[in-house]
Amino acid sequence: MGETELRGADEDSVQANRVAVVTGTALSPERADLPTARRRADTQAGALARLAGIDAEPVSVDTDNVEAFVTAVTSLAPGFAALSLEGHNAAECFEAQRLLQQRLGMPVVQGDALGLAVAVLAGLNNAVRVAGKDLPTARVVIAGVSPGAAATARLLVAAGVDDVVICGRGGALHPDDAAVLPPYLTRLIGWTNPRRVRGRLPDLLVGADALIDLAPTTALTAPMVTAMRPSPVVFALTDGQPVLSEVAEAAAVVVTRQGPGAVDAALALPGLLRGALNACSSEVSLPMQLAAADALSGLAVHVSTSRLLPEVGDERVVASVAAAVTATATYERRAAAPARHAFPQEGTRR
Repeated sequence: MGETELRGADEDSVQANRVAVVTGTALSPERADLPTARRRADTQAGALARLAGIDAEPVSVDTDNVEAFVTAVTSLAPGFAALSLEGHNAAECFEAQRLLQQRLGMPVVQGDALGLAVAVLAGLNNAVRVAGKDLPTARVVIAGVSPGAAATARLLVAAGVDDVVICGRGGALHPDDAAVLPPYLTRLIGWTNPRRVRGRLPDLLVGADALIDLAPTTALTAPMVTAMRPSPVVFALTDGQPVLSEVAEAAAVVVTRQGPGAVDAALALPGLLRGALNACSSEVSLPMQLAAADALSGLAVHVSTSRLLPEVGDERVVASVAAAVTATATYERRAAAPARHAFPQEGTRR
């Protein structure tokens, strides 16, 4: 095991408003990825503080493997009310999140991935409406198998989208491939690709209604978009990759990470965590995520092909998302609690 470095943990205090944004070598195994992950952790912590008033602190945990990472984070967790993981390697990120959520009675999220997924669902709710489509019956293709792509696929399925297909480097994720896939992808193929299709991205886009592009590099062309169903929706969310003009012209709706109404994790994550902290929730559940997406999509007053979401700086965003999340968490807690004043059974005495 390598040296463990914990920066920013205050082990002597437990504050209900403190969130650790955690990264390290276990989540970004290649050393070249670490500076990027740490910059993203710093950015995320700043956004949580600025937008939601959360005392967010970047923390670096440098260990060689996931088990050591989880052990180290578990030791610092009592100083925080929630954890947000930041890393590049999806398999390690999902395994660390799973283990930490099992061991700790607090929300453990993959912050940027979760925020992105909620923002995508909120934007897609409005995009299909603009394009004259129905989300539950839409065929959606997700390009990429990153943490954000995986979180988006899971959330779309939870929202009732019946036909979601994920495309990795080797093509569509297929149920027959379960034996050779990491656990987080094995779980995903149990929820996706109901038509059991094969093929690479150009094949999968034939007859599709929407593309959520989260792959590192996608050579998206106009013919690929025109092969989709009429009024295609394209979420071109690959960092630093501009949308070709001919692609934009071929699609009814094009959404990016830049400009007015852009998809941004900061639209959702601050309100999600603010709401979870306000509710003293032990997790950020799927119903809480869905409530956040509904609240966010409802804030876009004049929905159009160029503006599907509010701006990150819109003062309504965090308050509305947090309120929806808190209300859902409170409802879940009450529904799970045993009745406090049950009627006695017939024939018994009080």
